[in-house]
Amino acid sequence: MSNFKVESHKLVNTKLEHYRVIDQCPAAAELCALRSQVGRGETDVNMAEISLGNTLYGVCIRQSQKLLATGRVVGDGAQYFYIQDVIVSSGYQGQGLGHQVMLSI
Repeated sequence: MSNFKVESHKLVNTKLEHYRVIDQCPAAAELCALRSQVGRGETDVNMAEISLGNTLYGVCIRQSQKLLATGRVVGDGAQYFYIQDVIVSSGYQGQGLGHQVMLSI
């Protein structure tokens, strides 16, 4: 059972800490750093900016200003959509943040 309340743009309480779920993509540099931290390789910041700019919907989970998790929806805007870049910071994995990203998407 999840310890989260599904409330976008509000504080979400878990057993451990308070998080904020925000309906937006992270900054390109943040996404690149998070991808690198979890072992998804290096991503060019300019390419990340273009990719994020073409996102149909994105979500971030933050603690204060720190990006803990993210995910986004990409597609053609009509028929085909898929979920991309669901990433949870290494130190916060296993706490349900990825599940919360998917619920928000």
